Amino acid sequence: MWADNDRGNWIAGSFEMTLKNKIPFFISDMFNYGYEEGNNLIDHLTDPFDIHFYNIGGSYKTGTLRVSLNYGRQRGGLVCTGGVCRIVMPSTGFGLSLTKTFKQKAK
Repeated sequence: MWADNDRGNWIAGSFEMTLKNKIPFFISDMFNYGYEEGNNLIDHLTDPFDIHFYNIGGSYKTGTLRVSLNYGRQRGGLVCTGGVCRIVMPSTGFGLSLTKTFKQKAK
């Protein structure tokens, strides 16, 4: 992405792979290479932005239960996933997610 305002230019990439049709994992990175401190930023206090926003993780599914684990850096701001958007604070660390699907019996 090329931009003249706020955070400037961005580049991102990801790699995804599934082992034995059971264990998907991913590696991703997003880097703001256009960041210039004092460049008329919308918000320069949230985080420095001249860093990589990396993330690595994977998941395992058995039956109707899915467990996923990731480690990385989350940039602060608006994050949208699956049509649901929320404001998140910048952070670095681990994330753990458990998802259970309930099947409805046919009548």
